[in-house]
Formats: sequence, structure tokens, C-alpha cells
Amino acid sequence: MWVLVACALVVALLLAVPDLRSVGRRITDMDPRWLAVAVALELGACLGYVLVFRLTFPAVAPRLGNRLAAAQLAFGAALPFGGVGGLAFGAWVLRREGMGTRELAERSAVLYLLTSGVNALVLLATALALGTGLLSGPRELSLWLVPAAAVAAVLLLVLLAGPLARLLAPHTGPRLTATLESYADALGETVRLALRPSWGLVGAFAYLVCDVGVLWACAQGIGDGIPWASIALSYQVGQLATWVPIPGAVGALDGGMIGMLLVYDAPAATAAAAVLVYHGLMFWIRTLLGGTAFLLLRRETH
Repeated sequence: MWVLVACALVVALLLAVPDLRSVGRRITDMDPRWLAVAVALELGACLGYVLVFRLTFPAVAPRLGNRLAAAQLAFGAALPFGGVGGLAFGAWVLRREGMGTRELAERSAVLYLLTSGVNALVLLATALALGTGLLSGPRELSLWLVPAAAVAAVLLLVLLAGPLARLLAPHTGPRLTATLESYADALGETVRLALRPSWGLVGAFAYLVCDVGVLWACAQGIGDGIPWASIALSYQVGQLATWVPIPGAVGALDGGMIGMLLVYDAPAATAAAAVLVYHGLMFWIRTLLGGTAFLLLRRETH
């Protein structure tokens, strides 16, 4: 099944970019200064994730937290379903270190809710800035109003789900009650952390903005700069393709982002070249850093 999905994505890419030789030329001719900027931004994104992990898991020892967060990035880059693979690996390690199941589930939920909330807020702000002319890019109503409305609706549902969970908890079975109460607690802790200035909160924004910046820098270095708003919206909507169960999101991430960039009127060859360089940088930097951290973790926890 994975092979069929990957083949379909490759065919779509070939249809979208008629002459792939021009994509290769753009990659090889990329300005090395912008490549250096992209590498620095990806390292900044990795540091941002370490900071937000430390914020949401304060009980974990600093050295263990740093290494575990870096290793999670590697597993998230290499495994399907986006960052959920990394969260699952982190949960496994922390469970072996003695963290209780309820605490582990709640802290993992806080980390996921906080990073997802930042993603949603940045997407909403970018879409509204594009629609009002604060950022350059295509201003067709469907290209900014639809994502803005969808994200606003999801944010509202998530925020209302906490009080609703507490309201329903007394009227459900023991297992469902525990689940609802755990979600409500995680949401309350997420809101508390989001409203309190900290380096971890800065890290949550850096984790996203720096990673979007990598794709933007790649597009700049290839020669045909793509507006920031188009990059940011394409990045976040295109990331949904990582939920296709393909290891490393090979083909899925590239196809999703390239497709969205084409929707936002980016030149096809530039979009393909920028996304391929971005994915390569993201994958190898996170894998090398996280792989090293994983080896250190193994030695420390055995």
C-alpha cells in the first residue's frame, strides 16, 4: 500500500513539473549563502523543540530531557505520522525511566497541544495578514479565508472541549471519565503555559517559525523567491501529508508541500527544488543530531 501511495505521489510530481532536469539545475546552482542560512534555521528549530520539551516535562532531568528531545526529532523525521512517532518513542523511554502512565499521557498531551496550538495561531495570523494585505502573496478569498476559518473553528472546538469534558465526566463510565478528566487537565496546563512567558514558549514558536524559514531560505537561494505567506501556509497545510503512513514521509511531505505551493502560484520548478532541499536538510540534520542523542541515551539508560 505504501508503495502505491509513493508511486502516485511521484506521478503527480512528474505531471506538475514537466522538466525535472531544470529542478536539478536549480538545486545545484543554489546560492551557498542561503544554504548556510537554511542550515542555521534548521538547527534553531531543533533547539526550539528541545526548549519546549523541557518546558512541558519539567520533572525530567535536564541532560536526559535534552537528549530525549533530540532523539524524538530523529524518530519524528524517520517514522510515519509526523511527530507522533517521536512522541511515542519519548513515551517509551520515560515509561522505562519510571514515569507514571497518567503523568506521561498528560505531559505528552500538553506538548502536543502546545506545539499544535502554536502552529494553528501562526497559520491563522499568516492567513489574516495575507487577506488584509499585510503580507504579499495571492489574495484570492479561498486561499486565505478558508484556512483562517478552518483553523479558528478547530481552535474554538479544542478550547471548548476542556469545559465540556469536565461537564460530561461525572456522567460516564470510569475509564471514559479518567480520559475526559486527563484531557481537561492537559488543556488547562497548556493554556497556563501559553499565558506565562518563558524560554520554552519561545522555543515552541522557534520550532515552527525556524522550520518554515528553512523552506523560505531554500526558495530564496534557488533564485525565484516565494512570498513568506505562501511558504508558511503551504508548509503547514502540506505537512498534513505526513500522516500518510510512509517512513520518513518520503514522497508524501514533498508532494503535499509542492502541491500547496503550486496552489499559491509558486513556479513549479522553484517549488519542487526548494521542497526537496528543505526535506533533505530537515531529515539529515535531525537524523544526525537525534541519532547521536539516541546512542547517548542507550548508553545512559542501560
